[in-house]
Amino acid sequence: MLHVMVFVFVLICTVSYLSICIFFITGWYKMPSLVHGNEQIDYPFISIVIAARNEEQHIIECLQSLLLQEYRKDSMEIIIVDDYSTDATVQLCQTFIAQNNLISIRLLFNREINKEGKKEAIRYGVAQAHGSFILTTDADCKVLPLWAKSMVSYLQENKCKLVFGPVAYYKAKGFFSKFESLDFLSIIVSGAGATALHAPFIANAANMAFEKQTYINLNNALDGKHRASGDDVFLLHKVKRTDKYSIGFLKSKGALVYTYGTNNMREFFSQRLRWAGKSKSYKDFHAQLFSLIVFLFNFSITLCTILLLFNPGFLYYCVSLYILKILIDFPLLYGITKFIGHTRLLRHYIWVQLLYPFYITTAGVLSLLIRNFRWKGRRVS
Repeated sequence: MLHVMVFVFVLICTVSYLSICIFFITGWYKMPSLVHGNEQIDYPFISIVIAARNEEQHIIECLQSLLLQEYRKDSMEIIIVDDYSTDATVQLCQTFIAQNNLISIRLLFNREINKEGKKEAIRYGVAQAHGSFILTTDADCKVLPLWAKSMVSYLQENKCKLVFGPVAYYKAKGFFSKFESLDFLSIIVSGAGATALHAPFIANAANMAFEKQTYINLNNALDGKHRASGDDVFLLHKVKRTDKYSIGFLKSKGALVYTYGTNNMREFFSQRLRWAGKSKSYKDFHAQLFSLIVFLFNFSITLCTILLLFNPGFLYYCVSLYILKILIDFPLLYGITKFIGHTRLLRHYIWVQLLYPFYITTAGVLSLLIRNFRWKGRRVS
């Protein structure tokens, strides 16, 4: 009887997982890889908004990359919103602003509005922005010279209200960093593939652009208001409800944004639990469906592995599921690693796949049990 119940459960999970993976793969490979740089745009005034908290190690590198943008300097501004930093982030920004005379840079503070958290920082920055288009990135990111021009060009050419682009970690060193990189890229490529087929469900504010007016119109109605983060995903879901065809993913190497991974396993799990915790506030059908299927499929592998310890008859289930997962996930991860030029990560593909079900199961269960997470010295929900 147990075998029958497990078989039915595994079969449903497997068919569902295969279906969404084929969906993501179709979207990713259907989407053309664009080359930007020579197109003519009218250079609308843009505002680049960055929320920063305790980023003294990275903020200057981020700002320097923004100064190198191949975009008219008199048509852009940078707005940094400090979220109660306790390190030298503010002082470094003030020094950088004093030494810069190329671009308008403003430093704002969450304490000015008695608010805290990344979402509030972005909201404040957008409210103070002069640009008709808002671009967002994170304070620990480095953007390429064509980033702003590529994003604005895509917004205008495709009449999008919101566009997001690829994000990758700097070349990872060590086994744990390889695992983290492949995990992160799987999220990016899944979101991109789904967007290509007009089912966007996830995005990353590290590389995002949108119409200011769209944000203002929708801001008060965003889901997950009690969440400290999720500014990107909840905005995406709200825009999707108004017009799913107005959202795009810019598959262009010129629009690639690089960021840093976490420093250790504790930070990694804290971050991933925070991300997974946001799913409890999702009201978007695709976000709920895809998240549930991914969790259940990985849980089915974990379950069969545990049952194998007590019953050798489950060996067939385990071997079959692992082989299937390795085969179906590969086209996605090969596609994204080739696109960003990090195919060497695939040398670690097999062992990452072997560990992945246990990681997803653990993160999924803990995200349901733990309500608050510690991030950058602060308790967040």
